Amino acid sequence: MTRSRPLRAALAASVAVAIFLWWLAGRRYLASNDEGIFLEGALRILRGQAPYRDFFILMGPGAFWLEVLALKAFGVSLAASHIVTIADLSVIAGCVCLLLARWTSAGWAVWVALASMLLQIADPAMAQANHRLDSAAFAIAAVTLLTATRKNGFIAGLLAGFAAWITPSVALVAMALLAWLCFAERGRFIPFLSGCVAVSACCAAVLASQRALAPMLDQMLWTGRNYGGANFMPYGSRLGGYAAFFEGASGGDIPSRILVLLALSMPALLPPIVLLLCRAGRARENRELVPVTIGAFALLLAAYPRFDVPHLTYAAPLFYVIAGFHLSRGNAAVRLGVFGLVCVLAAIPAGFGIFLRMHMVPVDSRVGRIVAMPADAEMIRAIERDVPEGARVFCFPYLPMFYFLTLGENPTRFSYLQPGMMEERDEQLALAELRARPPDTILYQNVTPEMILRIWPNSDPRRLRLEKIEAFLRCGYRPISAISYNGVPVRVLRRAPDESIGR
Repeated sequence: MTRSRPLRAALAASVAVAIFLWWLAGRRYLASNDEGIFLEGALRILRGQAPYRDFFILMGPGAFWLEVLALKAFGVSLAASHIVTIADLSVIAGCVCLLLARWTSAGWAVWVALASMLLQIADPAMAQANHRLDSAAFAIAAVTLLTATRKNGFIAGLLAGFAAWITPSVALVAMALLAWLCFAERGRFIPFLSGCVAVSACCAAVLASQRALAPMLDQMLWTGRNYGGANFMPYGSRLGGYAAFFEGASGGDIPSRILVLLALSMPALLPPIVLLLCRAGRARENRELVPVTIGAFALLLAAYPRFDVPHLTYAAPLFYVIAGFHLSRGNAAVRLGVFGLVCVLAAIPAGFGIFLRMHMVPVDSRVGRIVAMPADAEMIRAIERDVPEGARVFCFPYLPMFYFLTLGENPTRFSYLQPGMMEERDEQLALAELRARPPDTILYQNVTPEMILRIWPNSDPRRLRLEKIEAFLRCGYRPISAISYNGVPVRVLRRAPDESIGR
C-alpha cells in the first residue's frame, strides 16, 4: 500500500465525521451540567480572569484554553464551542482510520473509523464539550504519530504533553510511551521527551505570568484530597445500574433493549475482548500493535477514579483499532458476522441522533442560533425573560450551563458546588463572595441526598447539603418563577428588597 492511501482514507473519514457531526450536534443544545463548566470557564478567561487564580477548576487548563480559542475565533456562541468537540471526534476518527489503513484495506479502515465514531456518541452527551474528549484526541494523535511514522517524535511529545495539561491523569499515556521508547525506540526517546518538556514549559510560563501557577498546585492538592473518594465508580458501571435499563420492558422489548445496551456498553466490553485477541494473535502482529496497546490501556487507566462507561468511552478508539486489526485477519465467517452486528449497533446511535435532531426546533438565543427539543427551547426563552443579560447570577448547586446560556456574571469563584465533595472552607469562601457581591438572581435546584448518591455514590454522607449557603438563600431571596431542567424543577429566585442578605 502506498503511503498516500492511508492518508487519503484518514482524511475522508475525518471529513465525513466533521460534516455529519456539524449537522447533528453543531448547534444542538442538550441539558448537561459538565459542558457548562468549560463554557463558563472560557467566558471568565475572555473577561480577563485566570484559571485557578480567579476560578475553581479540577482539571488542567488546556480544555478552557481550547474553548477560548474557538470563542475568540468564531464569536461567543454554542456552535463555536462545539467546534472543539467536532474537531476532537474528527481527529480521533482520522487516527483510527490512519492506523488501520497501514495494516488493512482502506475500505475496512474507513468502516471501522466511522462505526467506532457512531458508537462513541451512542450517549449524546459524548458530543459535548469535555476535557476528557479533548485530552483523548491529543493523546490518540500522539500514539498515531509514533506508530505510523518513524519521525515526528517531537510533535508527538508536544501532543502527549498537552494532553496532560488538559487532563493531568492522561500524563500516564506520555509516561507509558516514554517507557516503551526507552526500551524499543531509543532514537525517538529524546525528541518525544523534548516535546513533552517544551509544551509543559510553555503552559507553566503562561500560568506563571498570570500568577496562577501556585494556585494550580494548591488546586491539584485539593483534588488529591477530595476528588477520588466522592467520584469513584467501579469498572463498567452505569448511573442507576443495568437492571434499571430493563424496568417496565415487555417480552418483545427485551431484544431491542439488549441491542441498545450493547451499543452503549461497548467501551466497557472492548478492553477484555482486546486482551483475548492479543493473547490469541501471532507474536509479529502483537509487536506491530505495541504502542497502540500501550496507549489504549494507559488512557483507560487515566479514567481513574471514574471507570463508568461514559469515562471508558474516551479510551475506546484505540481499542477499536486493535480489535479491527485482529478481526481483519480472522475467519471470513466470523468477520462477516461481527461486521453485521457492529453495523446494527452503530445504526442505533446514528438513528437516535438523527431522530433527536429532526425533532428539535430553532431558538435565537444569547449564545447564537441553536436547536433544542421543544421543552428545552421554552426553558431557554423563560430563563432569558427572568435573567437579564450580563446580570449577576448564582446557579446552585450544580447548574454551570446557565452561566453560559444567560451570559451572566458569577460573583463566586465556583462554577458549581458539588455536595459531598467540596470542603467546608469552599462553602465558606463561596458564602463570603456571595455576601460581598450579592447576585440579583439565583437559579436554585433542590438536589436531594438521594440524587447526589445516585450520581456520586461514594460522596461524604456528612456533606450532602451545603447548609450555610441554603440558609443564605432562604434568608435573602424569594421565588418568582420555576422552570424544568432535565426533568428536575429549578426555581428562579430574586433578591429580597430589604437588603438583609449583605449583612
